[in-house]
Amino acid sequence: MGVGISALIALVISAFEGDFLPTSQEAIATYGLIGGTLASYIAGAVICVGFYYLSMIFNLTRWSIGVRSLVHFISLYTLFLACFFGARWIPFTGSTETLIQLSFITVEFVGIYLVVWLISYHVEKNEAKKLNEKLK
Repeated sequence: MGVGISALIALVISAFEGDFLPTSQEAIATYGLIGGTLASYIAGAVICVGFYYLSMIFNLTRWSIGVRSLVHFISLYTLFLACFFGARWIPFTGSTETLIQLSFITVEFVGIYLVVWLISYHVEKNEAKKLNEKLK
């Protein structure tokens, strides 16, 4: 699944660039064409597997939903950043361009996370409400 998502992202980016690049130009410059493509596919797979395993944080019922959400968010964001920098999807130069790209990615990540979290929260809340009414 993660590799398929990586390939789809490469196609979308290539559509805007005009030429097909299976990964970022930074990854190709750093790792070569094959190595950069492999790094992108591995990063996509790691993100996919990370989503699965990090979702298990929500099974820790001893923690409040706030603590579980915060730990999940920080863990997932850290995983994303490691993959983004490792696969060279964001150039790791410390330049203003890197900081701008990181800012955009952070805002997008927080926004998407909040939307998904709110939807999941309301679904779970409604499920709990239905279950409680059946118990009455």
